[in-house]
Amino acid sequence: MKKFFWVVINLILIVATEGLWLILLLIYFVVRRSNKLKPDKLLSSNEAQPSGPTVVTLPSKPVISEKTRQTLQDNWKLITGLSLVAVLLVASVSFGTRFLNDRESNQLFAKAQEKINADDFKGARIDIDQALRGNPSASQRANELRTQINGIEQALKLFAEADKALLEDEILVAAKTLRRVTSDERDFRKKAERQLMELEGKVQGIVSERISKLKTLARYEEAREIIIDFASAYPDNMKFSEEAEEISNLLEKQRESKKRIALSKLRKSYDEFQNVTWYKSPSSPRYRSSNAFYIYFGVESGSKLPLRLVMQYFSSDWLFIQEAKINIDGSIYTIDNADWERDNDSDIWEWSDELLDRRDLIEKIIKSKSAIIRYEGRQYYDTRTISSSQKLALKQVLEAYDALD
Repeated sequence: MKKFFWVVINLILIVATEGLWLILLLIYFVVRRSNKLKPDKLLSSNEAQPSGPTVVTLPSKPVISEKTRQTLQDNWKLITGLSLVAVLLVASVSFGTRFLNDRESNQLFAKAQEKINADDFKGARIDIDQALRGNPSASQRANELRTQINGIEQALKLFAEADKALLEDEILVAAKTLRRVTSDERDFRKKAERQLMELEGKVQGIVSERISKLKTLARYEEAREIIIDFASAYPDNMKFSEEAEEISNLLEKQRESKKRIALSKLRKSYDEFQNVTWYKSPSSPRYRSSNAFYIYFGVESGSKLPLRLVMQYFSSDWLFIQEAKINIDGSIYTIDNADWERDNDSDIWEWSDELLDRRDLIEKIIKSKSAIIRYEGRQYYDTRTISSSQKLALKQVLEAYDALD
C-alpha cells in the first residue's frame, strides 16, 4: 500500500510539473514579446511631415496588457523559484520510488535465489515474476535467474535418467545421458565427467562384447549404431575406430548384396525412349485386360523414381469408376485422386496408374489380415479381395525400392 501511494504521488507530481513548465515557458515567451514592444512615439505638430503620400500605420495590438506584463516581470523570480521547487520535489519522489522498487525487487530476487538453492523452482519463478512486475527494468537479473533454474532442472533430469539406466543395467545409455549434462551450476558438469570416467572401462567392455555378437549375426547396422553411441559418450576414446571402419565396409557389402537379391525377385524392363528401367513384381500383369492391384518403380540414370500404384478393373460391364475404397481390417480408406482410363473390345477394362502418395496405406495392406478394395462407379460398384500373393508382391517391391537407398 505504501508503495502504491508513492507511485500515485509520483505520477501526479510529474503531470503537474510538466504542466507547470509548459505554463512557465509560455510566460517566458510572452514576456520576451512584451519587452520587444515599445510605445509609439507621438508626433508633435512642430515636427516636419515627410513629403509624398501619407502612410497610415495601424497601432500594434499588445499581446498582453501593460498591467499583466508588469505583474509577470515583477514576479518572475517567484514563478521560477516555485517551478524549481516543484522539479526538485518530483525528482526526489522519483528517486525515492525507484529506490523502493529496486530494494523490493532485490529482496524478491534474494528470496528466489534461496528457493533455487533449495530446489523450490516453482516458488522461485513466482518471486521472479513478482519482482519483474514491480520493477520492469530488472529484466536482466530475472533472465539470469531463469537461466540458472533451467540449467539446474535439465541437469537434475539427466542425472535421474542416468541413474535409472544404471539400475536397468543400461550402462551405455547412462553414459550417453551423462554426456548431455552441460550446466556449470553446482559443478554439475564436473560431477558428470567424474561419473563418466568411473563408467568408461565398464562401458568399453560391454560395447566390445555387443559388437562381437552382432558381427557374428551379421547385424552390422546395429553394431555401427553402438559404436556411434559410444563415441557420443566418449569422443576422445578411439578404441573402436578401426572396428568402425571394418563394420562400415561389411555393412556396405551387405547392402549391395541385399539390393541384388531384392532386385532379382522383380521383373525388369527397359524403356529406350524414356531411358528408364522399370521394376515390377513377376506376378503383376503385363496388360490392362486383367484385375490387378500392384506397385512398381523406375530407375533413371542410377536414381530411383517415385513409387507408382496401379489399380485395374476387368469385367463385362462398365462401372465408370470415380474412386476406390479399401477396407483394411475394418478401417476404410479412400483413394479419390486417381485418374481413371477406359478401354474395351468384347470386355471392358478400367485402370489407374498414378504416383503413390500413401505409402503407409500399402504398408497397412501388407500387414493386414483382410484387405478388400471396392471400385465405386457412377451407379454401381464392384468389390475385390487383395490376395496374399498380391500382398507378397507389394512387400517385395517395397523391399527392393528401399534397398536402392
